Amino acid sequence: MKPVLITGAAGFIGHHVVKHLEQTDTVVGLDNFTDYGYLNRDELAWLFEERRAYIASPIERADITEADELDSVFARVQPKTVVHLASVPRQRLVNANPILGNR
Repeated sequence: MKPVLITGAAGFIGHHVVKHLEQTDTVVGLDNFTDYGYLNRDELAWLFEERRAYIASPIERADITEADELDSVFARVQPKTVVHLASVPRQRLVNANPILGNR
């Protein structure tokens, strides 16, 4: 069965969507695991560990703004569906640096 690919899978909404969909589908998560400077490394590590413990599906590290990385993921995973939830995690960062919202 071809998997569902979820971008932003380590995020607040993404990890809940992974948890829900993995009850009926094979799921592969994708995330670049960044906080754009909002959390320190220890807080970030704790947060992602908590979220990974909550779900059974793998979450791969990749940046969806890098075409070669994304092509590689699609060629390997061959998803039947993509749920795109990746985003810049804090709106105030986009307001301060609008180019982040255009990547």
